Amino acid sequence: MDSVRMQSALGVVVFPLLLWAISERRNAFPFRMGAWTLGIQALCAFTLLRTSVGDAFFKACDGVSDGFSDIAVRSAAVVFGPLAEAVSLERAFGEGHAFIFAVWVGALITVVSACVALLNHWNVLPRLVEALARLLCTSLRVSGSEGLNAAANLFFGHTESVLVVRAYVEGLTRSELMSVQTMGMATLSLGAIPVYARLGDGAGHLMTATILSVLGGLWCSKILVPEVETSTTHAGAKLPRTRTAQSAVEAVCIGAQQGLMLALAVFAMLLAFTALVAIANRGLLFAQSALGVQEAVRMEQVIGWAHAPVAWLTGVPWSDCQKVGGLLGQRTVFNEFLGYLGLAEVRGSLSPRALTLATYALSGFANPASVGMLAAAIGNIAPGRLSEAASLGWRAMAGGLCASYLSASVAGIFL
Repeated sequence: MDSVRMQSALGVVVFPLLLWAISERRNAFPFRMGAWTLGIQALCAFTLLRTSVGDAFFKACDGVSDGFSDIAVRSAAVVFGPLAEAVSLERAFGEGHAFIFAVWVGALITVVSACVALLNHWNVLPRLVEALARLLCTSLRVSGSEGLNAAANLFFGHTESVLVVRAYVEGLTRSELMSVQTMGMATLSLGAIPVYARLGDGAGHLMTATILSVLGGLWCSKILVPEVETSTTHAGAKLPRTRTAQSAVEAVCIGAQQGLMLALAVFAMLLAFTALVAIANRGLLFAQSALGVQEAVRMEQVIGWAHAPVAWLTGVPWSDCQKVGGLLGQRTVFNEFLGYLGLAEVRGSLSPRALTLATYALSGFANPASVGMLAAAIGNIAPGRLSEAASLGWRAMAGGLCASYLSASVAGIFL
């Protein structure tokens, strides 16, 4: 095993230990679950990254993702005309200006959201969620509600996945409540993958990262809050069959509207956080100028230095660690969207291994905004659990981050 793979192997040990250090019950470390989790993760990573089965899986994921991107751009051309056409844009604005971010992302999110809503209406996704939930419950011995929520996070966003187990939220144990929040932080939704695939190293790696993080997220949550109570769903849980639409056409309409609102939220978030980064940099540069610092540093550099050891533990070569660390810091302080945008900007200066591992490490919704969103979602369903959910939020964020880093480390061993 070469040195960079040894780094990744070290990360597999260190990241769970960091969570153990802030665990509520350090004398109840889930060793058995950890062994099964790492074993299944290793099997999945080997199969998907080193075999012909994985090659077929990657081609299928990339093909579907590219297909959705192409369809979204063609659909956007109907609405935006030349603003969605690469040839027209390059003719008007010059080489390198082949697309407008808001047009492409807005169209892609809306199209994917409509398709997901349709599959949900036809009960395709609910059946997949139930099947995967049974596998998780059997292999990792988690409760029925935990299995349902974890499986739902493969397809839906963190707040939507809470709704999947809304019938059980009031009676969740403290450990299960931590699991629900950690899983929301550790994974990406199906709708986000085609967008981030174009910014990172492809849909195949993002899907692999999500699969690994579903497994790792459950273990990370049990490290933080080991189960000491008896779950009301220890024998299993059923997925409620509820449809918000009366027909397939209505489902598509609702999904498209939700996708458009999500796209607008993404645009507002990017504008706000980009401005905050600029304001922070101006303040930092002003302070350094007042102190007479000759070689001033920007906030991105400071964050990069702080997170460089994390990047190194995932298996990133040291020469790329500051750049990747800066991206991980942006994801942690702000959100993963800014992290992936930054990755798209520096991808040409990164080694192939660093680009791939950054794609894994950035995956997941672990950021301060998600802490509040998850607590609010749980509080809306079960007001009596709001205070407890809020108190667990920052631990859940740490668990989500470490689950993503653990996925990167496991993948790094096989890359």
